[in-house]
Amino acid sequence: MNCRRSMFHLIVWFTVLTGLASLDLPSSAWNPLPMNPAVLPVVGQALEGTTPFKGPENIIEQQYLQIYEYFSREIAVTPTRRDMLWRPDYSSIAAYHQSLAGHRENLRKMLSLVEAHEGKPKINTLETNDALRVQEVSIPLDQDLRARALLFLPRSQRPKPAVIAIPSAEETREQFAGVGEGMTPTKWLTSLLRRGVAVSIPLMVERTTDHSSSLLLRGTPRYSPKDFRQILSRLGFIVGRTLVGLEVEQVIALRTFLSSQPHIDASRIAVLGEGQGGMTALYAAAVDEQIASATVVDYFEQRERCWTEPTDRMLYGQLNEFGDAEVAALIAPRPLIVQRTPRSPVSAASALEELVRAQRFYRGLGRSDNLISGPEDPGDGAEGLRTGASMTAAILGAKAEERGELPIMLRMPLDRITKARNDQFESLHRYLCRLDEESDKLRENRWRLLRTTPAGRASRVESLQKDLSDLMGVIPSQDIPLNPRTSLVKATDKFAAYDVLLDVLPGVEAYGQLLVPRNVKGRVPAVICQHGIGGKPWSVTGIGGDPKPEVYHQFATRLAERGYVTFAPYMAVPEGDDRRTSPDLLDILVRQAAALGKMRTSVELVKLNRIVDFLQSQRFVNPEQIGYYGLSYGGYSAIWMGPLEPRLKAVVISGYFNDWRAKITDETNHKSFLFSPNDDMHNWNVLNRFTHLELIAAMWPRAVCIEFGERDITTTPEWHARAWAQVEEFAHVWNASDRIVRDRFDGPHEIHGVLTFQFLDRWLRPGEAAERAPKR
Repeated sequence: MNCRRSMFHLIVWFTVLTGLASLDLPSSAWNPLPMNPAVLPVVGQALEGTTPFKGPENIIEQQYLQIYEYFSREIAVTPTRRDMLWRPDYSSIAAYHQSLAGHRENLRKMLSLVEAHEGKPKINTLETNDALRVQEVSIPLDQDLRARALLFLPRSQRPKPAVIAIPSAEETREQFAGVGEGMTPTKWLTSLLRRGVAVSIPLMVERTTDHSSSLLLRGTPRYSPKDFRQILSRLGFIVGRTLVGLEVEQVIALRTFLSSQPHIDASRIAVLGEGQGGMTALYAAAVDEQIASATVVDYFEQRERCWTEPTDRMLYGQLNEFGDAEVAALIAPRPLIVQRTPRSPVSAASALEELVRAQRFYRGLGRSDNLISGPEDPGDGAEGLRTGASMTAAILGAKAEERGELPIMLRMPLDRITKARNDQFESLHRYLCRLDEESDKLRENRWRLLRTTPAGRASRVESLQKDLSDLMGVIPSQDIPLNPRTSLVKATDKFAAYDVLLDVLPGVEAYGQLLVPRNVKGRVPAVICQHGIGGKPWSVTGIGGDPKPEVYHQFATRLAERGYVTFAPYMAVPEGDDRRTSPDLLDILVRQAAALGKMRTSVELVKLNRIVDFLQSQRFVNPEQIGYYGLSYGGYSAIWMGPLEPRLKAVVISGYFNDWRAKITDETNHKSFLFSPNDDMHNWNVLNRFTHLELIAAMWPRAVCIEFGERDITTTPEWHARAWAQVEEFAHVWNASDRIVRDRFDGPHEIHGVLTFQFLDRWLRPGEAAERAPKR
């Protein structure tokens, strides 16, 4: 009986199999799960063609750490790469300078130096006596931009050497010199003056928070007030101006001014700086070959930890070409003195290691003795600065130090010091705000979108994409297998959901949730559904964790139920259990990437590329019909990464589209990112190149939909309307009004999923009639 039953089953299966074989089914008519919705697979099984996924419980944390470690590895190898890049010609001094001319020009560009057009200096005498004259000098450089300095001039008949002494960012120039109320002139200053050396102390920007702007831009009490330097560097960075570069320009202007004075020997002008002033001195001497020597106190060291330093020091792509040793190479063979004090944040080991790297340049020129490591200061730091000043004076050929008292009677009152400091901050602030405002015209003239002929559109889009690729620092694709690992986490009668892990870069993986509709024959379109800051894949799928239905409304699941394959990637924009930790977590990646000339998003772009690779490799996905839909930070990803992933046929930008200049510079509205504690949205020279108009143009001729809630608290209706008017005009001129559309609804910062779903149907299911097209 059992044998007959077994034989019967075999005959049935043979009939079924031969019947299926007789059907002329395309390979695309395939579904990863049984056709009978009542037959549910076992949780944990892998998708066909993949290996089982057994991820760690802390996979979200691992995703962040993988990016951190990737950037850390890239940073760690930069000294070796720079060693290979820097190949000077040591055959002569002239040949050496010629061989490094390109590096010097690149340094000027990195610092964003511009040609100064100095106006007539204004000189005000503050004190004069038989031994000394003290003046305040103000040199106009541009509208709202001036170099200001105290100038101490010993009286003598012959031209004297001069030192431009630059204070740290933690003290005023008066504190640095000891000429504030109740102070005693500092030993380093009196030592130089007794040796007949003129001293100029420029007014630099302090790292202080006692200005009304610092409190205004704090944003919320849980974040620290922004200091002067942070405010200015952020406003300048977005228009390609660094605060470091602005201060280097002021030092160069002072050197030019001193060179023109009959009582100064133009060939004997040196720079000396402490802390932040040491950085300024180092870079000024590297770009200005007329500076005779440089003394750097408490700054020179290995620069591979630059991403941990104050944000105002950020130089885009710095480590690709310049560590401190390479900057020193541009000073060689001129003398460079490196000094440390006990209060220095620079470790002795780090300083020594970088000095060894710098020594090869001086040794190659036969001038090893011109790279000088000053003696360790055993005291409180004052003696170290005095030692550095004394060594500088000796290099300049100054006379022996005279004995006796040096009468410096000047004592600047506190209110005058504060006013000068605030005036300097406010004038720089006005200057940078003007550059921000002028960026609209510069950007318009750069791209000429409304004047591009139909024949020139493809070329214009290619240029936009190339510029965006350069800004983002696109990571070259690496030929490594996808190695997809999957695990079924949920199955319903409408879809199956899998956890997915893909290899992206060495040590970097892309994690997300894949939802596959059931009982759909053939290849179907796919949509990548991206969460915002602090979100997770389950935020948009509702499968595991907190689905946040009030924001995302499980839109990835809703699309899967409509017959789309959806993929919800995890994007490493952590919020943290305590909101105060999230800016630090995010900014670490931002700063690491910037040191390499990249945006943090560069890694997310590679992940997106690999996710598209994976989707296209699946037999149930139509490889030509893939879209992208993101809210908030997901909208950021859509508009910034969309232009650089050409396989995305339709893109939905939700809860992000804005007048980008207002969004990152407005000081009157807390919805501006200027109030934000992190720097992720303030990209290098971005306003002279891109706003949301240009990013959307870079996706042409693909379809783009903007989803905007009238009550979205992340923006204002005015900002949105202004930006949309620009995009609408562009779409009209480029005959793209049918494919650049908007869903404007009465709602908050959320996924609406009405006209946007119809938009996706129209462009990803062209053979199926949508209920109605999205309205403009």
